[in-house]
Amino acid sequence: MNISQYQSDDRTPHGSFREVCPRRRLQSSIELGSIFEASESFLAEEQLSEARTLFHTGTQPSSVNLNVLYVFNSIGMQKYGVEEGLESSLLNIFQQLRHRRANFWKLQLNHIWPSSRPVESELGTKDAHVDHWVLHNNSNTCRILAFQTSILYITVPQGMRGGELVLYKKGINIVPGMTTNRLMTVTPAENLLIKFQGDLPHQVQDFVTEDQRPRVSIALEQFYIPDELYQHAVEFDVIRPPGV
Repeated sequence: MNISQYQSDDRTPHGSFREVCPRRRLQSSIELGSIFEASESFLAEEQLSEARTLFHTGTQPSSVNLNVLYVFNSIGMQKYGVEEGLESSLLNIFQQLRHRRANFWKLQLNHIWPSSRPVESELGTKDAHVDHWVLHNNSNTCRILAFQTSILYITVPQGMRGGELVLYKKGINIVPGMTTNRLMTVTPAENLLIKFQGDLPHQVQDFVTEDQRPRVSIALEQFYIPDELYQHAVEFDVIRPPGV
């Protein structure tokens, strides 16, 4: 189901679409206190146990929509969230992760198997990238960069080798295997929450494990869309990987 709200008129409350986004790209004006934060044991044990039961049942996925990407604004969350399959446990975690200044989000529950990832998987790709969303108005586009990305690891397989999150410096060309421009490398751990600037180039490494459990995580990309462009934001959209 695709529930969206676009304006066919090129005008915004404060000028044309191109005037507000002249270079087809907007950097967020929201400044974070730090480029990276980490919180161990983020969820209370009872909430973590509930999340594990709902999101992961051994070697088989649960009834929730795994690897499905939910894209929504504040209006869409209130109108469509529950009916479109966002279970209360996932909604509760979203409320804990959401930034008070954000008004648009990309939320995904990732169920990733060793040495294999779906086309739409954790943070969208295994290649280095920045988190973004593209607003459309007829032939006009505006690329909005996330100001914060949060990842909460629910389960991490035993003996996992690889799977690190690598953050790079801004404004560089990423070459596979390059290490000189890395800001940091983060090793996933169960119940670890990490938050970083979404406009930092980053990538997730492939991994192998000793068992057949997947790695389960929740990724939330957070955006601030200016009032002048908000009418062009999707209210609620569900993007499913092939075969789902």
